[in-house]
Amino acid sequence: MTKINQSINQSINQSINQSIITSALELAKNQLQTFANSPDFQTKMQLAFGVAVDSNSFQIAWKNQDFSVIPNIEVLTGAELGGAIGAYAQATNTIYLSQDYLNQNAADIESITSVLLEEIGHAVDAKINIVDAPGEEGAIFSGVVQGKTFEPEQIQQLKAENDTAIIFLDGQLIQIEQAQPISRSGGVGGLTLPFQLDPLPQGQTEKSITVNYSYEHFSIPDQFEIRYVLQREN
Repeated sequence: MTKINQSINQSINQSINQSIITSALELAKNQLQTFANSPDFQTKMQLAFGVAVDSNSFQIAWKNQDFSVIPNIEVLTGAELGGAIGAYAQATNTIYLSQDYLNQNAADIESITSVLLEEIGHAVDAKINIVDAPGEEGAIFSGVVQGKTFEPEQIQQLKAENDTAIIFLDGQLIQIEQAQPISRSGGVGGLTLPFQLDPLPQGQTEKSITVNYSYEHFSIPDQFEIRYVLQREN
């Protein structure tokens, strides 16, 4: 590939990145404002960052569309981020997003927004706590901002995880708090939701059935399967 073509490709990638990040950032800001107007804002902030935090200043700011807490955003390769899809470094006060992740999810702004909110959560934590809140506080923050509800088991596992890592950037070792690709299992295991099918009309031996089921996943993904048990009545 010639240097001219490389330059053109880089320019196109930068333009695409800018469009994607602008859309995700706009959605994140709208969700932060909605979150700030919720009656349980303080409770949910304490869930993410600890019961001792005072988040009134953030609530006032976000209600008034003041999002100055959001730091600069840069795009790095997945390799530069050590495999993370997003990260925040307090030393540089910068959010880093993975180019690989942006490429794979260019049409899924909601997913990119979730990662962006997670890193905004890390930036908030750096300002609201002297010591880093335990566990995946960014993932919890991202979830509650988007109106998601965590099971106690999910909170317990997220609080027990370590989201820190060290990367080599611009000739320096920098500590980051990171968002990792969804690869862990969790949630409430063995949850059963039985339902009963209507009996077949007399003389009919088969029937087509469509089952519609929806669920949400968080930073801890759910494993979902359908099991069919045939019971005959004599």
